[in-house]
Amino acid sequence: MLKNFRPSFLTSLMSLSVLFLASSCSDKDTPYIPLICTPGMIVGELSEGTFKAPSTNAPFSVALSNVVVKCAEEASQEEVTLYVRMLVKRAAPSLENEIYKIPYFVILSKGNTLILKEKLEAEVTFEKSQKRIRPTISSKIKVPAQKGENFDDYTLYVGLQITEGQLDQNYQKRKRPPEIKIIKRPLSVKKTN
Repeated sequence: MLKNFRPSFLTSLMSLSVLFLASSCSDKDTPYIPLICTPGMIVGELSEGTFKAPSTNAPFSVALSNVVVKCAEEASQEEVTLYVRMLVKRAAPSLENEIYKIPYFVILSKGNTLILKEKLEAEVTFEKSQKRIRPTISSKIKVPAQKGENFDDYTLYVGLQITEGQLDQNYQKRKRPPEIKIIKRPLSVKKTN
C-alpha cells in the first residue's frame, strides 16, 4: 500500500507547486518586451578583406560574420551599440601576443538617404599560439532621430575598408557558383558471425 501512495503523493505535490507559482504572479507582472532597435546589415561585397600585420607585415584575412545593434533602455537616449563578429585568420602563430588593426566603416541611412558614414578601427589580439580568432567588437553610434521618428526607421550598414582590387575579387567570388565537393565513401558493412 505504501508503494501505491508514493507516486500519487509526488504527483499531488508537483501539482500544488505549479498552482502556487501560477497564483504568485499578479496581473501587474508583464513579460519583458525588448525595445525595437535600428536594424544592422553587413555589406556583402565588403565583408571580406586581407590586411597586413603592423609588426611583421604578414598578411591576415578578415571576414565579417554577424552584426547586432542594441538600443538603450531609455527612449530618450540617441545612442545605439553596434556589435560586429569577425573571423580573423593568419598563416602562422607567432612567438608572442600580437595586436592587429582592422579598418571598417559604419553607414547610417534612412531609406535611400545617407545620414552619416563613420570610419572605425578594431583592435584584435592574437595570442601567440592562435592562428584564427572570432572576436566581437563594439562601438557606440549616435542616431540623430528627429522627434516622432523611431530607431527602426534607420538602418546601419557595416563593411571593411578594403582596396579596389579586393572589392573586384569579392565581386568575382560572388559571380562564381559555389564549389560543392562530394566525398564518396563506401558503405560500412557489418560483419556477422
